[in-house]
Amino acid sequence: MLLRQKAIVEGGLLLVLMTSRYQDLAHHAQDEKSRARAEQLLDLLTPIAKTFPAERGFESNTLAVQVHGGYGYTSEYLPEAWLRDQKLNSLHEGTTGIQSNDLLGRKVIKAQGVTITLLAEEMGAVLARAEGAGVDAADREALRSALETTVALSAHLTELGSKDFELALRHSVHFMDLMSTLVIGWMWMSQATHAQLGLREGRHDVGFLKGKLSASQYWFRTELPRVSQLAALCRSGEPSYAQMQDDWW
Repeated sequence: MLLRQKAIVEGGLLLVLMTSRYQDLAHHAQDEKSRARAEQLLDLLTPIAKTFPAERGFESNTLAVQVHGGYGYTSEYLPEAWLRDQKLNSLHEGTTGIQSNDLLGRKVIKAQGVTITLLAEEMGAVLARAEGAGVDAADREALRSALETTVALSAHLTELGSKDFELALRHSVHFMDLMSTLVIGWMWMSQATHAQLGLREGRHDVGFLKGKLSASQYWFRTELPRVSQLAALCRSGEPSYAQMQDDWW
């Protein structure tokens, strides 16, 4: 439970910092092409940066309460207050459903795959650095495979959206879950790379670096496999909720 909290919180923190970096570059990069590229990546990452920390942060708070047992539900300890406060984030950030429609409908389908191509380039660069740093090959392959699945799915949904927009958006929340899982994998690949380099250089904070590697391994091996399942669901257009009628409830 503690490791899952670490994977969520530290992955989400780097996502927010990375999104802020693209915002800075969108305004202050040296040339117009770089500014435009950063703006497109910022557009893609913004709904994810709003949703992942809100949804998974609440899960992390739930785990914090659970770790304390019965005491976790009392006002004597802070997790109880954090749990209540954290739930607001998936509501006042525009609600998860709205952010998911924005991500898939506007930032992917209407962008005609341009933003996904840019994301793939950014992640490819991180994967190349990870290989040079000696990050586990199985973990690199897991992220690369999840990226390829996402690129193919995005192309499929973009084409579908030109014919039946409602059908393409039907599983937008699942698409948000998929993208969040992938992007946090990107964040953890970056952290694993720096941790490996730190160990190679003989840095003294060995425990901190090994903790990063354990958390990254956890994400690659327990979360990234969900991408293929979510992609299949998004492709299927599974209609259970769409076919419901008022008098069926």
